[in-house]
Amino acid sequence: MSKTCLSSGLLITLALASLPAASVAVPFRTPVVAAIIDGAVDCRHPDLAKCVWTNEAEEHGTVGIDDDGNGLVDDIHGWNLSGGNGELFDYHQLPADDREQKALGSELDAFDVLLQEMPDLTKVVELALCYGGSVEVMKRWTFLGELSHGTHCAGLLMKNTVSKFSVLRLIPGSDADPVPNRTPLPTQAEQEAEAGQLAAAFSYLHRNKVRVVSVSLGAQVSQMKQFLAEEFRDEKLADRCSREMMACGTAIWKSAIRRHPEMLFVMSAGDGGGDLQGDDTDLPEEFHLPSGLDLPNLVSVTACDRATGRIPGFSNYGRRSVHLAAPGISESSAVPGGGYARMSGTSAAAPNTANAAIRILEINPRLAPDQVKQILLAGTKSWGGPPLASGGCLDLEKCLELAVRSLTP
Repeated sequence: MSKTCLSSGLLITLALASLPAASVAVPFRTPVVAAIIDGAVDCRHPDLAKCVWTNEAEEHGTVGIDDDGNGLVDDIHGWNLSGGNGELFDYHQLPADDREQKALGSELDAFDVLLQEMPDLTKVVELALCYGGSVEVMKRWTFLGELSHGTHCAGLLMKNTVSKFSVLRLIPGSDADPVPNRTPLPTQAEQEAEAGQLAAAFSYLHRNKVRVVSVSLGAQVSQMKQFLAEEFRDEKLADRCSREMMACGTAIWKSAIRRHPEMLFVMSAGDGGGDLQGDDTDLPEEFHLPSGLDLPNLVSVTACDRATGRIPGFSNYGRRSVHLAAPGISESSAVPGGGYARMSGTSAAAPNTANAAIRILEINPRLAPDQVKQILLAGTKSWGGPPLASGGCLDLEKCLELAVRSLTP
């Protein structure tokens, strides 16, 4: 996948949420290893430092040396695929003062409050202008959202678990070198290189015994078409390129996931195309990659209100392409620098549901990915929202009850 395909959905969704602790009495819990595929993650955050997976050989080895011989240098808590190194967060982007770092959460809280008052997300730029009197406010919110996204998702992923998580960073930082001008479509050699990178990354997770992978990124055909139309100023070329790029990405992601049936991939269904309005991703023109892939070890999740089950206007849906909904409105989680903030969107669905999958496996680690998926779909409560494969919202307590029952032959 190109940088654009991977990151365009992230630019739109500032989505993070948390699941409540369940009251189900569970037997002894067995720790498992999970992974998050996202942007930068601040593994020093107090909520994450205690549960991040650690490569002991690299942590106690020599900086700049591949101490464990796995081909990756200094992969202490995971790997930065976009940078080709073990740097999982760009700490130079954080304010030096601790108080200023904690204030980042307050800024994001302010954005989320205003976001909930907007019936139409397409007016978000107008809101920024009204709120701050300058488009710089919108740029600031976008920067903070990108900087915080991975850390937020990781906090949600590991809430109330006894497990560990590693990081696979696919999204480069906002200050990364820009992609040079190039032809509209990736060459065959570039496609093969990207396929090889993703396959190797998933093999890395496999070697680290990862059971659950949370993925909160992606793009839709219509979204990609709009982006390319603005870049090429040619509608026909943009339409052809968007479809071919999505077909290329589909082949790459499908092949990589199929090679690892031992891992369950939980993916956000997206926050609509270029208009930021939720779409029926069953439709070919609204196909969302990678969550729309039809694979037995993949769960696609949209966002809903935790209290009411209401699906917000920006959440994608689909009777075939989206399996269930999970909380994703004004939820609190970690942000870089040790603080917390409330944010909203469908990216919450992936770590929330992956969190449930982790806790299911902690109860019964013998379950296969397709069995965990069955429990997640069966552990939902009905609602009156748009069509979904399971027909409802994730019910964590019900899922854990089903996990306990699975222990009995």
